[in-house]
Parts: sequence; structure tokens; C-alpha cells
Amino acid sequence: MFRERRILTKLDQLSPELIRESRRRYYGLISHVYYQLGRLLGELQTRGLYDNTVVLFNADHGEHLGDHRLWGKTTYLHGSADVPFVLRLPPSLKDARPGLQIDTPVLTADLHPTLLELAGLQPSPDTDAISLLPAIRDGGERKGRIVCGECGHPADANAFATDGRWKYVYYSKGGVEHLFDLATDRTNLHNLARDPRHQDIRNGLRRHLI
Repeated sequence: MFRERRILTKLDQLSPELIRESRRRYYGLISHVYYQLGRLLGELQTRGLYDNTVVLFNADHGEHLGDHRLWGKTTYLHGSADVPFVLRLPPSLKDARPGLQIDTPVLTADLHPTLLELAGLQPSPDTDAISLLPAIRDGGERKGRIVCGECGHPADANAFATDGRWKYVYYSKGGVEHLFDLATDRTNLHNLARDPRHQDIRNGLRRHLI
């Protein structure tokens, strides 16, 4: 799938200079977003609202920008699938844990129950999404959760499952599989799907995805 994408879009013909310039411009966009966020937070402080406001920063997807010799999104490799999820709670809330970092995998759908709980409301029971406040209260990770997703057209779709330590990706075109150890390979460069030492992990995540 990736080889066809590179050929059809002529990505292999991009020069190192063009790739560097594209990344510079993307970093410029990020700097602009940071500047605008600073204006917003400054206005909240000016109006005396900052200490009573929940701030949540999230993104729909990342961009490859040449990583894995790819551009754009729609893969579950590092760069496209790993996005920021930053939650700042008012210091007046007992659940606030400034500086806490949690590696438990989360979904964008988790925004819904998290914000509802902060508002004192209950989410619908017909959802796989969970509130993140219990993990924040515990001050750490919540073990045992596996999150899944899929994207693309049926003919060349890809789907994934991860427990936060291991990431399994399946590609419908050709039945290709990826398995990455996120503890030692955060950028997804070493495929362990055919490594005999990790077959139980691969098979377990595959069964969960199915």
C-alpha cells in the first residue's frame, strides 16, 4: 500500500531541500497555533476566568512530513496517529494533577465522557469511550485497556489495536501486518510481526481487533 502511494504521488522524487522546507513551514504553523493559544489564555486571565476554566488541547491527526517516506495522514504509524492530548484542570478541582503524564492509550471519543463528568453529567452507556478523570485521580495509568481504529477505503483499509506498550496494525491489501514495541521503538521503525518471540502478543492484539 505504501509503495503504491509513493509511486502514484511521486513522493520518492521529492528532494531533501523540499522536505526540509515543508517541515519548516509546518513548524511555523505550529508556532502560530501556540501564539494564538497564548492570546486566548491571556484573555482568560485578564477576565479572571483562567482559574475556573478547563482547557483541553487535542488534534484529529498528525502529519508524516516525510516520515516513513510518506506524507499526509491515514496511517497508524508514528507521526500520523500520535497526537497531543493535553488536559489542564482548574487548580480548584480536587482532580487536578499538574505535570502528570499518562501513557495509557486514549481515543478522541474520550473527550465526550471526560467533559460530561467534569460538568457533573453522565455519558450514554452505549459507548466504548471512557472518562479520563479516574486515571488522573489515580495519578497514573489504567492497565488493561486496548483501543482500536480503522481508516481508508475497504480495498486498502488499515486497522490497529494498541495496549499502550504494543501496537498492532493490519493492512487489508495483501494482509500485511505490523507489530511495534512502543517502549523501545516509539517511532515505529522495527516491525516485529514475524518475530517468533512476539507471536503471542501479535495474535492477542489481532484477536482483539477482529
